[in-house]
Amino acid sequence: MATSEQRIGALWIKSSRGGTEFMTGEVEIEGVKQRITVFRNGFKTTDKQPSYHIYRDTGVQSPGMAAPAYTAPPPPAPAREELPSIDLNADREEFRGPDRW
Repeated sequence: MATSEQRIGALWIKSSRGGTEFMTGEVEIEGVKQRITVFRNGFKTTDKQPSYHIYRDTGVQSPGMAAPAYTAPPPPAPAREELPSIDLNADREEFRGPDRW
């Protein structure tokens, strides 16, 4: 069993409005306290990838108010293949009057 000297912080399980569970809390390392937020790695595909990601909560806290929970960055957009540009007007003649396009 861990002693109070070995404990460096505590975490609480919370749910976002969308239902995603995450943890928030505070850790103290070498006398410095830091608020953190922990999210499950939803993109894990192998055992070599981490199960959770830990983020430092850098939100500015107003006196008497709880610090806002860290919002995870959106997942990266899937890679898109570069498409060639197409000139839709390349085969048209120059505009010559109100009756022609």
